Amino acid sequence: MKYKLFILIFLIFIITTVFSQTSLVVYQQNIGVFSFDKEVELKKGLNFVSLEEVGGSVSYNNLFVLSTFGNTIREIVYPSLGVWIEAKEDTKDILKIYIIVPNIKWSSNHMFLIDGNKIRFFTEVIIQNSSDMNFQKVKMALLLGSLSMERDSYGVSKMSPLLAEATPSLPEVESIEGYKLFEIPGEWSISRGAIKLIPLIDTVVEDPIKRYVLGYMRNMKNVYILWNIENKKEKGLGIPIPSGKVNIFTMENGRVVFLGSANISDVSEGEKIEVVQGQDFDLTSERRILEEKKRIEGKYEITERSVSIIIKNAKKEKVLVEVWEYISGDEIEIKSSNFRYEKIDKNNFRFYVEVEPGKSAVLNYTCSIRNLR
Repeated sequence: MKYKLFILIFLIFIITTVFSQTSLVVYQQNIGVFSFDKEVELKKGLNFVSLEEVGGSVSYNNLFVLSTFGNTIREIVYPSLGVWIEAKEDTKDILKIYIIVPNIKWSSNHMFLIDGNKIRFFTEVIIQNSSDMNFQKVKMALLLGSLSMERDSYGVSKMSPLLAEATPSLPEVESIEGYKLFEIPGEWSISRGAIKLIPLIDTVVEDPIKRYVLGYMRNMKNVYILWNIENKKEKGLGIPIPSGKVNIFTMENGRVVFLGSANISDVSEGEKIEVVQGQDFDLTSERRILEEKKRIEGKYEITERSVSIIIKNAKKEKVLVEVWEYISGDEIEIKSSNFRYEKIDKNNFRFYVEVEPGKSAVLNYTCSIRNLR
């Protein structure tokens, strides 16, 4: 209980460092922090101030009231919701009211619209207010980051593609005590039970990389299409990207074609966004072990293995296929390969195979596997 109280007070601290008027900060962990100022006139001595602005459903351990000018708050009355405050003289004060609001959250939904060598990247946020409170004309912000609290499931909403040419639109982002805060311009109202969809990012990303991968999730039969974009300012982004579903579309002869969807995790500025589109229909493969020999050398068992992987390309253009091979064993050495390769870690290797249009290419490699007996 003490730890949870500390977390709630820490959330309040985050908000006090950013806002000074009516505001709502929504978290992905199914909570929000609603804060507002209440100007009051006090007489010398003990005063009772009603808090009729606070709904009666607010839990007593989610309500905090602070004096701006150093008057002493003696008691927060619950459930009638008021404050006994003692003043040393006749004066004015501004009370800072902070409320932890459960059952309000935000999630994000993304779209890739592929257009040649560019991708229009669009993000909307979905705010779901399942709390007992109505919010009217508040400044709103969204906090991105994983708090140390219990998490609820996220909601997902459908969206429609935008086909017009994008004018780059990126939100203002602040760094707050290890988290990221998206400020939503303007004033917002969201009633209880409502869902609000707000565009957050709309920009064109330069130089996306389309990759063909055989061996994704260790699937050696199907070639997957992967998209990589760099989260950098010079590429059209350069801001934190929240986790969510990415829906992939392309334009074909004036038509919008849906290509699939995938989930991404939070992506920091400067990192790479990787999206798996799905399996390519025109690329097929077949993997064979041509030869395998074993021998004993002292305390080791040595396996010499020759592997052949045939990749068929029914496309009208040449493709570069990355072959992700996982080779089990204590020590692995590639003895020979007819295509270039790189070692990713002890057991994972990537071979890069060029396949001409309408033809096949055969990757042949031999490896030595050394295991302690």
